[in-house]
Amino acid sequence: MNNNLPIEIQQLIANYEPEKVILFGSHADGTSDEHSDFDFLIIKETETPRLLRRGEALKNARRTVPLDLIILTPAELHVLQAAGVELILQILETGKTIYERDKSMVEFH
Repeated sequence: MNNNLPIEIQQLIANYEPEKVILFGSHADGTSDEHSDFDFLIIKETETPRLLRRGEALKNARRTVPLDLIILTPAELHVLQAAGVELILQILETGKTIYERDKSMVEFH
């Protein structure tokens, strides 16, 4: 696993088993500083209600850096993308895929 990722995301990938993880925001575009949080879009097939997913994803993770997680099912992502939700479109266009289940880890710097 890529050791440049925050430990929380390494643990999330190992334990929560997402289908895909996309980094977006300042860490993705290279404008982060020491106060920047890590922004991730996580795609996972789940029956858990949206409001409970973050807690479920991070329940066993150590928390050493601030994280902002958006956790969507593939169907929810499709609906939001088709509806033209600007944030989702921007993430998909400019975000960096750091994990895909079928492709394992993608390099992160």
